[in-house]
Amino acid sequence: TALASEPADTDEFLVSDAGTLKRIDYSLIKGSGKILQVLQDTSTTQIITTGTTFIAGGLSQAITPASTSNKIMIICSWVSSQINSGKNAVYTIFRDTTNLAGGDYDLARLRLDTTNTYVRQCITILDSPSSTSEIVYTLQFKGGESGGDCRVHPTDAKGSLVLMELAG
Repeated sequence: TALASEPADTDEFLVSDAGTLKRIDYSLIKGSGKILQVLQDTSTTQIITTGTTFIAGGLSQAITPASTSNKIMIICSWVSSQINSGKNAVYTIFRDTTNLAGGDYDLARLRLDTTNTYVRQCITILDSPSSTSEIVYTLQFKGGESGGDCRVHPTDAKGSLVLMELAG
């Protein structure tokens, strides 16, 4: 009978190896790297902070991986600016409560010597969450070591957070 869907990993095929029939499981010949789902969040809501503790930057998206071996490709783009010149603004992506940069580090940084300059920034990272539970990814930002008035999505600039689940 004909298969109506993708074979199970343990389904077997017969192949001829120089005239000798052999069987092989589908799991050994199927392709990997398939995109299983794509999710997106967008925002134009301006958020300002002067603090030196990470806060949510208005972009957040939940995803539930199908397998613990799957990876999540994260692509986050936003516009940032500073109100005070000469200060740092730092940005990162959190998986639930875990900073993907590690500890208190950042994945992107902005320092401007002029005020009200707008800069489009992007973080792209491949995460291996090893989970089949719902995970929430969030753009977070803060003022640098000395604080500073920093903004995301100034003047209604659009930001985007895209999650792609890739088959492991």
